[in-house]
Amino acid sequence: VYKRQTDLQQYLPEEYYNITHLFGKTNFSTNLTGFSTNFVTDGIFKTAIGTLDADLKFDIQKDEALSKYGGKVKTINFDLGKFLSYKKLGKLDMDGNIEGTGFKIENANVKLTANIKRLGYNNYDYKNISTDSASFNKKSFFKKIKINDPNLKASLDGSFSLDGNQSLFNISTSVTTANLLPLNLTKEDIGFKIGFSHLSFEGLELDSIRGIGFANNSTIFYKGDSLS
Repeated sequence: VYKRQTDLQQYLPEEYYNITHLFGKTNFSTNLTGFSTNFVTDGIFKTAIGTLDADLKFDIQKDEALSKYGGKVKTINFDLGKFLSYKKLGKLDMDGNIEGTGFKIENANVKLTANIKRLGYNNYDYKNISTDSASFNKKSFFKKIKINDPNLKASLDGSFSLDGNQSLFNISTSVTTANLLPLNLTKEDIGFKIGFSHLSFEGLELDSIRGIGFANNSTIFYKGDSLS
């Protein structure tokens, strides 16, 4: 079935349409049971912002922040930044289980267990991320997040906040590879590896980072040279 979101507007409550219009033109094959604001859907949705293969339950509220959803979901080339109205986020390829409330970065509160093949952030596509019961909101808390990207191989446990114009991090980590230039975190050819560290800092770009931390078994690389 093919639908434009404007075709559905006359049939949907405003609070529901405010969410569904984000998907744009949609081609779908699904089983749908329930009501317009409380329903279960199981099917494939090919939308203007990517493809979703989902078995999800939705409970849509007038207050968008209180809307609930949960179930199994697989995304292909899904524009997470556009969906959450957050420009630094990019495309998402994921297979996992999700439970959450809210549909925008300022009010979303999401729990996720997933294998993430791709997650775009700051104009870089991170590859091969796995997480067990991670919780994401404006102050997002990790549990056993592992990244096996060509430019970042790490295990993370901690929290970060993207509240306002500041990025705050409180992380325990081990890093076997970190190449900051291709990650768009610095304009210089800098990298490092760390046996174990605990870091508390704010900022994303190297010249704006402020904070404290400790690390052991560490090596910093600058333009091919290393400092241990």
